[in-house]
Amino acid sequence: MVLAAARSEDGVEHVSVHADAPGNPVLGLFLTASALAVAEAMARRVCERAVAPGGRQAGFVLVDVEAGLVPQAFDRRLF
Repeated sequence: MVLAAARSEDGVEHVSVHADAPGNPVLGLFLTASALAVAEAMARRVCERAVAPGGRQAGFVLVDVEAGLVPQAFDRRLF
């Protein structure tokens, strides 16, 4: 449902939901971006569209957006 709020320019590749996280549910957006700040801005836009009135998650509140950087060297070890 969050993925439905993503547009091609948002670079979203995958979304994971951790509904049982302590405190509040946590969304993990895996996306491609040129910089950490860009990734956070992209994730915020997608989430804001998802919780906007009329959106599929209307009524939910976006509390925070943070991004973790996966260095390219680490990516090569994964494959």
